[in-house]
Amino acid sequence: MGLVRFLVIFLAFILVARLIRLYVLPFLFKKAATRMQDQMRERMNPEDKRKEGEIRVEKGSKDEGEFTEYEELD
Repeated sequence: MGLVRFLVIFLAFILVARLIRLYVLPFLFKKAATRMQDQMRERMNPEDKRKEGEIRVEKGSKDEGEFTEYEELD
């Protein structure tokens, strides 16, 4: 009786492991790959949310002083 119980549990474990490998792991890998692609897109194309003509003042450390970014118009 102990051998039959062991074989049933062992076969059930093998079946569950295969199902996880076939369905769960590809889903997790696809989700991780999509997340990584989105992060790389954000890094490669940083969108500046400023409107046309808006001025942004960035303050550096005390040694650098203050810098104002502007665009000259012709």
